Amino acid sequence: MNIQNINKKTLIIVCAIIILIIFLISRNSTTSSARLELKGNNKIVLNQYEKYNEYGYNIINGNSGYYVNIYGKVNTNIIGTYNVSYNLYDKNAVLLSTVIRKVIVVGDNSNITLTLNGEEVEYYFVGDYQDKGASAYKDYVDISNSITTQNSVIENQNGKYTVEYMLSNYNKVIAREVNIVDLDIKKEILKNNSSINLEIKNIGYDHIILPDGKISYANKIIYKYDTNNTRSLYDFDIYLRSGSHKKYTVLQSEVATEIKGTCTLSFQNNTTTITMNVSNSSNTRYNVNGLDFYGTTKTINGYYGNVTVKAYNESNEETTIKCKNIMTNDFKTINTNKIGYFPYYMDVSNDNKELEAYVESYGYKTREGVVAAALYLVNYKYDIPYSFGGKYNKKGLNREWMGKKEINKLNKPCTFPLTDDHSYCKWGLDCTGYTRWAFFQAGFDKSITRDDEQSESKWGEFSAKAHRYKFNSQNINYINQIKPGDLIHREDHIGLVIGVSSDKLQVAEMLGPVQVNIYDKFTGKSLGNQRTWEDFVLFDDYYNMYGNK
Repeated sequence: MNIQNINKKTLIIVCAIIILIIFLISRNSTTSSARLELKGNNKIVLNQYEKYNEYGYNIINGNSGYYVNIYGKVNTNIIGTYNVSYNLYDKNAVLLSTVIRKVIVVGDNSNITLTLNGEEVEYYFVGDYQDKGASAYKDYVDISNSITTQNSVIENQNGKYTVEYMLSNYNKVIAREVNIVDLDIKKEILKNNSSINLEIKNIGYDHIILPDGKISYANKIIYKYDTNNTRSLYDFDIYLRSGSHKKYTVLQSEVATEIKGTCTLSFQNNTTTITMNVSNSSNTRYNVNGLDFYGTTKTINGYYGNVTVKAYNESNEETTIKCKNIMTNDFKTINTNKIGYFPYYMDVSNDNKELEAYVESYGYKTREGVVAAALYLVNYKYDIPYSFGGKYNKKGLNREWMGKKEINKLNKPCTFPLTDDHSYCKWGLDCTGYTRWAFFQAGFDKSITRDDEQSESKWGEFSAKAHRYKFNSQNINYINQIKPGDLIHREDHIGLVIGVSSDKLQVAEMLGPVQVNIYDKFTGKSLGNQRTWEDFVLFDDYYNMYGNK
């Protein structure tokens, strides 16, 4: 064989193989990058009977020899899910890739209503949850049985949950918030007035059924219980708007019967009488100042404006009863044992605490408190000097009060009247300053001013002139209304009534220093000097206007 012919054949075969390899590589490179891309969404939701439009596709990285077959039909007359397949082939009918479009046909929801039964946000007590569900209608036909529920509520655990109600065939969903809660209630038992006080703080609270069967829609309840009944407990049924309810029980032992009542004080002949007004008083043991007593009254020596009595029932349970002082028609005991004038700039911190406690025992913003303040200065261990124009509109004693025997900073005696070189001398109160001071200590901030020309005092909106009466026979009815805490007046002087009897008045007045004098009740004439009061001012309206009634 000719060697030259063999070499030609070999060369032809090698070239053919190289061309085939290049073709195959080119073919594989092209097909591996070719792919389908759908037009429109891969998932389409259509209402029943709505027309289905084929959106088509694009061939990416393909050539004219590629083609696509579409398999699967969509019937929008029938509710359901349809898969439409798109298959990409090369010119040799080799399947290169497949893409699927999902078409969901749902019911026509234009005439569908889906609503919650109950409220959108509901509250239930722990362990009391009841799913109220939802309602669905199509063309006024009830299709509620088509509703499916996704429920995540843990009814025995506090928390906030979401419940979904779905009509899958109609692509409708509605949700409710569910709150599982404990009873949130504040309880207070007031044995003094036999009441169980409840405050329900739960959101979603609707009403409460009381132990006597009555219904209340208030969230603050004052339930009066019968101290004589034999019941062992009091049940309160608390309802939320969802209908969930919880029973709240108060045991009889929590409201056990205790002694209830009041006591009052009266003063006469330097003796204070305690009068008890409580149930079964004759069988009750009382204790005052460490001494036991039985019965309705007890006398103790001295004047007391505030007494605490301890009362004990058969079980030896203790009840504290505060005795209220009655401003009687008796005169007040006056301390005449003084130790001189008030020292200049004395430390009065302890005395001020004593003064405050003393006034408080009679009551702030009461006529009793005013009289108590006036009496404190009357009975104070030091005399407070008189000073014309002297005022002190603050709580407590003024550390700068001083008497005539004190020496000023210039080492000169402080004498009256003051001169320029006695500017360091400090003085006390005048008559108006004294009465004003007593009112301030009792918590009143309406200060007194005096119009000397018309002899009129005005306190805030209370006009003394409108409540002033002359001492004469025409005003007997008004005279008999005078009480401690009223003011008494003449043109250049004013005093405070601190005691009243059937025919006499006891008056505290600043006459250098404070004095307490007795006057005829019907004429205003002094029984010990030549002074006479012209008129008096009844302060009932003032105390009602500005005080604690």
